[in-house]
Amino acid sequence: MIRVRAKGNPDDIKYKWNRNNTQLKSLPKKLSVEGSELNFTEVSRKDRGKYEVEATNTEGTTKLEIELDVQCKLTNSHTLPLLSLLSLLVKLIN
Repeated sequence: MIRVRAKGNPDDIKYKWNRNNTQLKSLPKKLSVEGSELNFTEVSRKDRGKYEVEATNTEGTTKLEIELDVQCKLTNSHTLPLLSLLSLLVKLIN
């Protein structure tokens, strides 16, 4: 799971996740996109790369680029030590 948290005034913040300039959408048994969280339920090396999250309120938008590196395919029998989990704080800049 990749989770970001934006702080801004006003605090009604909307998030949008992108990869390769395409907005990400939830995919059954693969990926869940819910607000500030991007959760991979199944991940493989082809998921490596740059992801971008946009945090927007009425005062503006800020973007954060995240590099995801996958060392091995994740299956139900694996845990997550090889997949770097990120928790990032993003502050909206007016």
